[in-house]
Amino acid sequence: MFAGRKFLHSFELRPGRVSLDDLLQSCQRSGLTGFAEVKLSGGAGMILYYFGNEVNVIYREGNLAFHGAQAFAKLRSQIANLEGSVSVYELPMDAAHLLRGISNRRKLADPLVAVEDLQELLTQLETELHTGIVEIQTEPGTALLLIVAGRLSNTYWETSGGATLEKGEARERLEAALRRGTPATAFVSEFSREAWRSRSEMPGEAGGSKGLDRPDAMPAEQIADEEAALRARTLDRVQTELPSAIYAAFVDLYTGATVARRVRGNQAIPTALLAEKLPSFLSYLRDVIEAGGDELLAVEISSRDNFAVAVLSAPTREVLVLVGDRSQPATLIHGTLARTVERYARQAAATRGVAQPT
Repeated sequence: MFAGRKFLHSFELRPGRVSLDDLLQSCQRSGLTGFAEVKLSGGAGMILYYFGNEVNVIYREGNLAFHGAQAFAKLRSQIANLEGSVSVYELPMDAAHLLRGISNRRKLADPLVAVEDLQELLTQLETELHTGIVEIQTEPGTALLLIVAGRLSNTYWETSGGATLEKGEARERLEAALRRGTPATAFVSEFSREAWRSRSEMPGEAGGSKGLDRPDAMPAEQIADEEAALRARTLDRVQTELPSAIYAAFVDLYTGATVARRVRGNQAIPTALLAEKLPSFLSYLRDVIEAGGDELLAVEISSRDNFAVAVLSAPTREVLVLVGDRSQPATLIHGTLARTVERYARQAAATRGVAQPT
């Protein structure tokens, strides 16, 4: 279970009354970012959602665990024949984003028994510039720590009674639990951009599982390679169409990681500080804007000699960033970047076999 979750609703399952497709359609239509927990008399499963798309599924039956297509097949047959229940939870966007790309989850050999142990762990992750999640299970509750480039981005705490706290309050509760001296179990996971992108986000038709169970799905490694090549071609095109572009890059919106970049020789040296600060600034703006129910689309930052423009590619949750001089009109640059991002999103969708709305 994930600290920070918000319970939405639950319902009982009866053989022959509700199918897996009924459950999928319900979560798809609501645009759920979170997970559906399925408990059956013969096993249990979890389907992770991101903007209404199924991006991962796990099913456990006794000591056996199934993932992806196998898990879907198990869930489909078991829901049709067994009694159980479904609980649906919403997750904070920053937590859901990291969970979608999580990999290499491992249990720490030594439990945490004091606040100093927690600080030592965070210091180690900071040194490693770790991006991922730390889960800490204690008697009073469970903590979920989001780490981005070694920095503690957010903390969620869920009490044993189900109440959820965030940020400073969550950290205080976690430290209070560690002061009790009872050993706490900790798990560390890594965020992988390749895993994030390879977890299918198919548009799906009524009753479909949006590609997670497609036998013809492209291997994750091939998807990652093709998308890396697509980013490279896109940045090359930007520098060709916009001679004023000194620095161009794709930035992951939620982690701030720069996943591809192009620099125009020594001209980029004066703009290096601005380019370095842009990812964290965009993450800050995302938090402020989305807290009000709106979404970040484009940002422009100007200085005396240079300016930066950032345009969001919503389907891929990436931002195309350009830092340039003032030799070309801002309207031309904005228009070019907007068209480039639209083209990039369509081509990225085609790489994964995702149909885009027209």
